[in-house]
This record gives sequence, C-alpha cells and structure tokens, in this order.
Amino acid sequence: MEKHQAAISKVLAKIECRRLPLPACGKVVTIPASLHIPDAVNVLVTNGFSAAPVVDPTCKSEAWNLKYLGVFDAVGVVMSVMKMLKPLEEERPDPHNMALFLKHAFKETTLMSMSAADVLGINRCCKLVAVRDNVSILDLILVMSDCAVHRVAVVDRHNRLINFVTQTHIAQLLADNIDLIASLAAEPISALGLGSDKSVVSIDYKAHVAEAFDLMNKKNVSAIAVTGAYGAITGVISAFDVRAMLHKNRLYKMLHAPVGEFLVAANEDRVDAIHPAISCTEDEPLGLVMRRLLAARVHRVFVIDQNRVPISVVSYSDIFRVLVAVPADWSSRHHVVDLNLHTVDKPAPPPSAAAASH
Repeated sequence: MEKHQAAISKVLAKIECRRLPLPACGKVVTIPASLHIPDAVNVLVTNGFSAAPVVDPTCKSEAWNLKYLGVFDAVGVVMSVMKMLKPLEEERPDPHNMALFLKHAFKETTLMSMSAADVLGINRCCKLVAVRDNVSILDLILVMSDCAVHRVAVVDRHNRLINFVTQTHIAQLLADNIDLIASLAAEPISALGLGSDKSVVSIDYKAHVAEAFDLMNKKNVSAIAVTGAYGAITGVISAFDVRAMLHKNRLYKMLHAPVGEFLVAANEDRVDAIHPAISCTEDEPLGLVMRRLLAARVHRVFVIDQNRVPISVVSYSDIFRVLVAVPADWSSRHHVVDLNLHTVDKPAPPPSAAAASH
C-alpha cells in the first residue's frame, strides 16, 4: 500500500490548491456576524453547505484575519443549544409544568435572538484555518488532518480569502480522477484498515432528541447512528438536523420527542431527503464507498454487519489517511497562515559535523 500512497502523493503534491473550483454557486458563501442563528442555518441549508466563514460586515479590510471571525457550522449550533438548555434538562420534563415551560420559552427566545458571532463566542473550537493558494493539494489534505478540521480557507498573496475548501471538494477531485487512486479504490475497505476502530456512537430510536444532541456534544461527533430492534441501524441523526428545531415554539417540543419521530418530522418537508442511514459492509471497495458518500452529501459512512448492526465508522478523514503518505519532514507549521499573515519559515538545517568543527 505504501507504494500506491507514494504515487498518489507525488501527483497531488504537484497540484496547487488555487486550481480547485469555487462552490457550485460561483462564490464563497459567508455568514454576517450579526445574522441570527435560524437565518444563518438557513443560509447553510439553502446553499447545501454544512459550514461557512463568518464575516464582520463592519470591517473595511480585505485581510482574511481581520474580516473573518471563524467558522459557523451545525456542530457549533448544537453545542450552543445544549449549553443554553442543559440546566433545564436537569429538571424532569413535564408538559403540564407551566413554570418549566416558561423557562424553556425564555431560553428559546434568547437562543433565537443569538447571532452567528455569539455561537463563535460560546464555542472556541470554531477556528478558521487558512493556507496560501500556492499550497499543494497534498499539503491541504495533511493540514486538515493535522489541524483536525474539515475545511480550510485559501488566501492569495494579498491575504484575501478566495476559496473555502472542504473535504468534499477533495473527495470530488479524487472521484473525478479515479485513475489516480484506482489501485486502492478497488480494494475492500477492510484490506486498507478502514473500519478497524470498532467504537460506534449510537442511540436508540426511542430516546429523546435532547439525549442525542447531548451525546454528540460529549463525544465531539457531528452524527450518531440511530438503532432499532436488535441494534440494527435505522437512521442517522446529525448536528445539521438541529435546523428542524429552529422554528418558533418548536424547540421545547422537539427536544423531548423520540429520535425516531423527530427524524420523520425533520425530513417530511425536504425534497432533497436522502437515505437515512448511509452504510456499507467491510468487503465493499473503497471507490464505491467514496461515491456513496458524495452522492449522499455526507462525511461519514457506518460499517454494518450481516444484521445491519453498526460496527464502525469510516469518514473522509480516515479515507485520506490511507490514500496519501506524510513526508518525513512535513509539518503544518510550514503551510498554515497564522494570524500575523505569514507562514512559519522552515527551520534551518543543523550544521554538519564538519562545519561544527571549524
């Protein structure tokens, strides 16, 4: 496998990330910092994105580190919801308890009036990582892995943000050039070591939605498997489903609804609803799994056994790790643009023994 990884990496190292296309809409979609959470989520949904940079509309500078404040995504919204409502969840839900309902109503009103900037303030993990536009696709993939992010801003020599590249961009590039990864794409995922981590975060379909989102928050994941009889997967609840609750007077009711009922309600008005549980088996080839992820517009697939019980998860991050090799002297410090608008210079090589003797 190392030989194939080296060949793929060699090609990707020659392609600059400035060659990656813009989103289908032809521009980088941004979210004004003052936009209320429900409206900000609608921007994501309308454009088919799971995240977008937050822009300060009052900033006159085009420099990315001044104009952009961070990344707004569904995971951040879920974390905000749970941090706001957690004290109330400790009280036993009772539809006849008017005092508790009013507390929820007040918190819900407060939450709905929060802005995208407020979400960034609550969640310090919503950082915006940037690279120069002459960085290679290989470096871009490795930066995502090393910085534990799913998306990276691309800035030009004038420090202007010119693209916002996601893992889906990279996966689509590889799928469009399938010959590049053909040697590994034909291999079963189990042969590549994918799905070897047997830890799966799941929840029973009868559990409350609040429990599901709380579990996402605690486990730091963006989606969890929903299971039914005998542990078989019946669907997936993700952070993006929080959009179904961001309507007036729905939050309190939705949080205490069973997960199964919530997913039906969340998808009933979606014309683009996809199969609720994107899954595969251990013997399916990598290329097929990648095409399934792209078609479903999701970032992870649940690996299931013969009884449809989820046994592991494979994400884009996992797939990229088996496709490319990390150069021996590689470091994200040499490629990530820091807040002072420069990349960190590579350290000078140590002096040779001969030079040290003089």
